[in-house]
Amino acid sequence: MKLKKNYGSAKIAQELKSKGLIKNEEVFLKIYSRLSPNTSFYVGKFKLKQSMSLPQIIQELGSKNKANSGNTFALIEGDSIFEDF
Repeated sequence: MKLKKNYGSAKIAQELKSKGLIKNEEVFLKIYSRLSPNTSFYVGKFKLKQSMSLPQIIQELGSKNKANSGNTFALIEGDSIFEDF
């Protein structure tokens, strides 16, 4: 799965559902907001499996080491994007 610079939380949920990684976008958003409200999702390509749980997907998307891109990252809260210089 690829997260792009302009993706917000709703778009990420939509992409996860379209790839068959989650069943319900609203459930993903609720679990994300409860489990990891301060977690940043990184821009890049991620290897996600359909067998992964929601907490595992959130952890993968929030791992800078798993993102196959530069140093940019997306903060989901408020859908703001920042660059790490």
